[in-house]
Amino acid sequence: MPALDCSDLFGKRLSLSESPGKVVVLTFWATWCGPCVRKFPEERELVSQMKGRPFELIGVNSDHSLGAAQREVREGRVTWRSFWDGPGRGPIARKLGVDSWPTTFVVDTKGVIRVVNPKDLPSICETMVEEIKRGEGYGAK
Repeated sequence: MPALDCSDLFGKRLSLSESPGKVVVLTFWATWCGPCVRKFPEERELVSQMKGRPFELIGVNSDHSLGAAQREVREGRVTWRSFWDGPGRGPIARKLGVDSWPTTFVVDTKGVIRVVNPKDLPSICETMVEEIKRGEGYGAK
């Protein structure tokens, strides 16, 4: 996973390096993407289930306007921090080769992309977090 150090939706610094020792789900979303919006409840539930564990969900938003993305956060539909990648296929999407939305990467504690677009995201995350807890599996510390 390349280093990502940019601004979040509200202009605060956000970096993947702030999540050492955690399983990170990086999800590309936009309000214009129906499948992305339909994933919000599942993603909110995952964040809730993993609270207090070595896990973080971080979004990469590709809306045409920053205000549209900020509204999703203010209204509680998006409860995780997100990079703003600008309209369409921005620099983060290009860096990671993303050309369709939604796209989801699951990254281990060493920063290695382990899964792209998993069918059962909660199960994959649970397994990887348990690997960390047991001190086994690739990426465990």
